[in-house]
Amino acid sequence: MIECKAKTHKISIPAGIDLNYLEAGSGDTIVMVPGWSQSAVEWVYQINDLQKDYHVIAIDMRGHGDSSKPSTGYRISRLAYDLYQAIVKLNLKNVVLLGHSMGCSIIYNYWEFFGPERIKKLILVDQPCAITANPAWSKEERLQAGAIFSPNSLYDTANAIVESSSANETLLNSMFTEKVSKEDRNWIARENYKMPRKYARDLLINHAMNDWRDIIRTINLPSLLIGGEVSIFPYQAIEWNSKQIEGSIFKLFSKEERGSHFMFFENPKRFNEIVRNFIG
Repeated sequence: MIECKAKTHKISIPAGIDLNYLEAGSGDTIVMVPGWSQSAVEWVYQINDLQKDYHVIAIDMRGHGDSSKPSTGYRISRLAYDLYQAIVKLNLKNVVLLGHSMGCSIIYNYWEFFGPERIKKLILVDQPCAITANPAWSKEERLQAGAIFSPNSLYDTANAIVESSSANETLLNSMFTEKVSKEDRNWIARENYKMPRKYARDLLINHAMNDWRDIIRTINLPSLLIGGEVSIFPYQAIEWNSKQIEGSIFKLFSKEERGSHFMFFENPKRFNEIVRNFIG
């Protein structure tokens, strides 16, 4: 892996939690919120490039990366409040929030609690609004929601990541194209395993049981939504989300553009260009 050209810091928030974060550059502030079980350094290609034009901060949420790993708080609402506390303590204003996967759910909950406070734009990368289907939903509703789990399959998957290393490997591999090297996959796996599996299980269940459709419709900030043609999530659900946010922009990474769930890692040149064009 390439070296991440950022300084590492810690910030203390209420309840004795220390959040690790990476910081580089100057200008408009971008705060990057990683996905489930992911660490801040997985934004390495964005940090190294975007710092040329922006003040970039990437945060390890509680339990993730090199942040504190308390025994409680592994729910989206707690992580959203942690994010708010970090932004306030760092005295950040007019922030562009960039979330990937579960990081988008944290942003949705931030919006529900705090609205546009300290935020000026949103970049939401490959997160549908409801990834576990209500058995009563129609096929069209499941597609709009982006559901990939049933209640039973969610609990089976979540329990398996505690019990089996192969289940973790299978889930992680599904998020990339076959073009990602074994070395890179192993590095990302090591970063993911920094989160204890029990906490990862609890957080996955909480994350996957949320339905953000009502919240998404209330967003009125300039927003960019990005999906992948070969992601684990149907890109139609990301496009549907975009249609709920007036004036938002939707960008799709095709299969040829390595449009996996981790398109920002697999095709950082195009991803960073899209981000720059949106922020200005």
